[in-house]
Amino acid sequence: MRRLLFALILITFSLAAQYAVKPESQMPTGVPDAVKALLKPEGQSIFEGNTKLLSLFYVSKVPPGSNTELNVTNTDIAHGTLLGVVNFPADSRDRRGNPIKAGTYLLRLSFFPVNGAHQGIEPQRDFLILTKPSVDTNAAAEPNFKALMEMAIKSATAPHPMTLSCWKNDFDQAPGLVKEGEGDHTAWVLYTSIGDKKLGIIVVGQHVEG
Repeated sequence: MRRLLFALILITFSLAAQYAVKPESQMPTGVPDAVKALLKPEGQSIFEGNTKLLSLFYVSKVPPGSNTELNVTNTDIAHGTLLGVVNFPADSRDRRGNPIKAGTYLLRLSFFPVNGAHQGIEPQRDFLILTKPSVDTNAAAEPNFKALMEMAIKSATAPHPMTLSCWKNDFDQAPGLVKEGEGDHTAWVLYTSIGDKKLGIIVVGQHVEG
C-alpha cells in the first residue's frame, strides 16, 4: 500500500526506454570536503538519451535514528539526516514543477507538513530537500523542520523548497530505473540503496493536478 497510488502500471526499465541510469565516478564540483568524506566514491547518473539530467552520490552509512511522523515510510531515519548530494548539469524542475538552478545540492530527508497545501502530491510524506552547500554548512546536523525549511528557501530560486519525492522500498523492488504511472502521472523512479537503507526516488516526472 505504500507504493504510489497513481501507479497504474509498473514497467521495468528496458533498452527501449527513454531514460537510463548509469554508474557515475566523477564527483560533482561544489561538494564540501566534510560532505565528500561521507559519500561513496561511485554514484549514479540519469540520462535522457545522451543527455545527463542529474547525478546522485549517497552517504556510505546512514546514521542510526528514527522519527515519529505519521504517514511516512522512512521511520528509521531521523528528520534532517544527510543522505547524499545531487548535481544538475543544467537548469531543471522538481516534482512540483519548481525551478532548480544548475548546480550541486545536499539532500536531506524531510516530510511535507499536513496543512492541506500538499494534498494529492504523493500518498506518503517523505521527501528529499535540496539545500546549497554554502547555506547548509554542517553535514552532521539533523535540523528540525523549521531550520531545514529556512535553509531550503535560501537555496531555492522560487518561494518553495526544491524537493525530490522518495519513499522506503519495503516491497523489495529490484534496484534500477522503473517507469510508474501513465499519462500526466508518469514518473521514473530510481530504486537504490543508501547505506543499508533501500529507497525509491522520483528522478523524472512532474506531478500534474487532476
